[in-house]
Amino acid sequence: MELPIELITQSIEQGDTVFFLGAGASLAGVPENSRVPGGNELMNLLKGHLGDLPPGPPLNPTLSQVAMYYEKLAQRSNLLKTIYNEFEKSKNADGLLPFTHSLIAKVANKTRKAQIVLTTNYDHYMERAFDREEVSYMTVSHVTNPTHPGHTQLSIIDENNNNEIIPTEQFDKNLYSYNPIDKPIDKPIDKPISIIYKIHGNLPGPKLIDQDMVVISEIDYYNFAAIHMQQIPKYIIQVLKKNNVLYLGYSLIDWDFRLFLYKSMFNGTKQLLTNSNRILTDSNRKAQWAVAKKFGWFEKIFWDKFGVITFDRNLEDIIPIIANNLDIKIRE
Repeated sequence: MELPIELITQSIEQGDTVFFLGAGASLAGVPENSRVPGGNELMNLLKGHLGDLPPGPPLNPTLSQVAMYYEKLAQRSNLLKTIYNEFEKSKNADGLLPFTHSLIAKVANKTRKAQIVLTTNYDHYMERAFDREEVSYMTVSHVTNPTHPGHTQLSIIDENNNNEIIPTEQFDKNLYSYNPIDKPIDKPIDKPISIIYKIHGNLPGPKLIDQDMVVISEIDYYNFAAIHMQQIPKYIIQVLKKNNVLYLGYSLIDWDFRLFLYKSMFNGTKQLLTNSNRILTDSNRKAQWAVAKKFGWFEKIFWDKFGVITFDRNLEDIIPIIANNLDIKIRE
């Protein structure tokens, strides 16, 4: 099946697209020696700090299991600092941003329409892209530290690095006034505020480390599923239902992300998946496309159940084509 480039381009230009960025989106157009670490690279980095893992199962531990062991031996704060320092290295390499992030920021600048970006990535590529294009934005993540007074609330960081912790209900109220979902889009908003919703948390730096906004260890994933997944902002759920959704570079390896999709896309439907049929979705739901280098058989089955059309394509090839159709140069 051919990727509907023209349809996707039109959707983006009209401000009718929510972007879901996976790990693959952070690789497109970035030299290998300048990339942020992927999941396996980060796991090997942590294992290198720890030395030999205890004998016995699991023989092939996951990143979440290694992170949990690292936390036990070196404390949580040292785990977060190690990860933060590793991701900061990409800022000081050559300054190149991934094609995907540059495209989104340039679209925001050109159209003067707020862009909604959801991601499970820790990196700051999207913030840096918006900064470069002088786009107003806020980064939203959940405060996951159970000892923090703002636990179960949202941490908001704006483009000036101002931080506030607010209840989800307040965030929803603010966003409906900033970027009304039902407002006609024939006129650009004077100062649209783009949203970066970081599902698995943010790496804000040493000053805000007490908020602990990172989901990385096995326990983090359990807590996120049990607590924070019940607090997905209603604004996010609404924009997912009212807009086309473009998943870029996503793997479905994380079970909690699959649960997040079910919770956010079909929240309140009280409908069950069956073994043979797609989930019964709202007939008004718009298009959903997933683009990645290679989808596995399980991913294709999963996406299909949710009505998402998959395309095995290299983002380094696809994003420049979309940019060209929008008359945007992703690299000056």
